[in-house]
Amino acid sequence: MRTLLLSNIGYLYLICIIIIDVLMMFFLTQSNGFTHYKATMLSLICYAITFVFAGLSLKYLPTGIVYALWGGIGTVACAIVAHFFLGQKLSFPIYVGIGFIVVGVIIVEIFSEN
Repeated sequence: MRTLLLSNIGYLYLICIIIIDVLMMFFLTQSNGFTHYKATMLSLICYAITFVFAGLSLKYLPTGIVYALWGGIGTVACAIVAHFFLGQKLSFPIYVGIGFIVVGVIIVEIFSEN
C-alpha cells in the first residue's frame, strides 16, 4: 500500500492543487473586485498554497501533465462550482466546451508516458 501511495503521490498533490484552485476562484468571486478583505485574503492564501503543491507535484510528474490536468480539471470544476454554488447559468456551447476539455484531459492522461 505504501508503494502504491508513493508512486501516486504526485497525483495526490495534483488533486490538492485543483481543490485549492477551485476554492481560490470561489473566494476571488466573493471578493467582489478585491473590495471584501476577508475573501480577498483567503483567495491569495489559496493561490500561494497551490504553488506549494505544484512544486511538490512537479517532483513526481512531468510539467506538461501537471499543467494540463490542473488547467483542464480545474476549469471544469470551476464551471461546476459556479453553476451550483454561484447560480451561474451554463449554456449548451459551454457544455460542449467542457466536454472537449474532459476529452482532452483523458487523452493527455492516457497517452502520457508517465
